[in-house]
Amino acid sequence: AAATRERVRAELAGITARARRNDIVVIFFAGHGDTEGETYYYLPYEADLTDLKKSAVSIDELSAFARSLPAGKVMLLFDTCRSGAATAALQKIALSRGLDERKIIARIAREHGIAVFSAASASQEAFEIRELGHGIFTHCLVSALDGPPDAVSEGGVITVSRLLGLVNRTTRETALKYLKIEQTPIVYIFGE
Repeated sequence: AAATRERVRAELAGITARARRNDIVVIFFAGHGDTEGETYYYLPYEADLTDLKKSAVSIDELSAFARSLPAGKVMLLFDTCRSGAATAALQKIALSRGLDERKIIARIAREHGIAVFSAASASQEAFEIRELGHGIFTHCLVSALDGPPDAVSEGGVITVSRLLGLVNRTTRETALKYLKIEQTPIVYIFGE
């Protein structure tokens, strides 16, 4: 089925309904993204570029989804253009809280966490290379997970920091190698 706005929303609602406190939820958005003002939008199948508010999924919706999940750990990955704006928006939400609230959140974050990783900065395109069969970011993520376990894990457990560090480096290297351009992934991690 096509990734329409309503289908994306329904799938997110279904994940929220099924997720439990001890779950780890990983959501991967691949496709198109754009910004209007400072707001990031994930563009579903039928998006109307002249009316993103009514036809796309905003970072505000995605933020509300992430906050409403009962899961202990959440990872959002965006392989879309301008996806760095999504990462920046989620970071601003956390940083805009008061200091006392941040201390409480930091304590809670020892048990819960969110990681947001975008394929490109807020002003960059996220490129696809036909030869690789994916967007550069997706290719590097899959390669990291298929590669030597020690590159992304500690003690046999994949860590977000190692995985995202490797994907960040290889995405930049791959963009330079194939296209002679910069594509800079952006990461935001809150909690563990």
